[in-house]
Amino acid sequence: MMQNQELKKTEAIKNLCVLITLSGGLIDQVEFYSEPKLAVMVLSDFVKEMNPEDQDAAVYNQAGLIANAKSFLDENDEYFFNAEFFNFSG
Repeated sequence: MMQNQELKKTEAIKNLCVLITLSGGLIDQVEFYSEPKLAVMVLSDFVKEMNPEDQDAAVYNQAGLIANAKSFLDENDEYFFNAEFFNFSG
């Protein structure tokens, strides 16, 4: 029974995503999400309000980078909704 609970915890940790925001080159916030789509939504909302010259952000999972702030910025560093990052299975 205990091994089963530990296995479930291990699987839950493996599926976590992390959103890391930077400000002035330093880590500002670290937030964990169990759903990649939610983490990317929060990233997208953050990018809408961020200062691209001073702030940055990215979402990672166990396999690596899922999306970063540049995923939602055009060539003029203006926000745009990038639907490509919402159409994945995790």
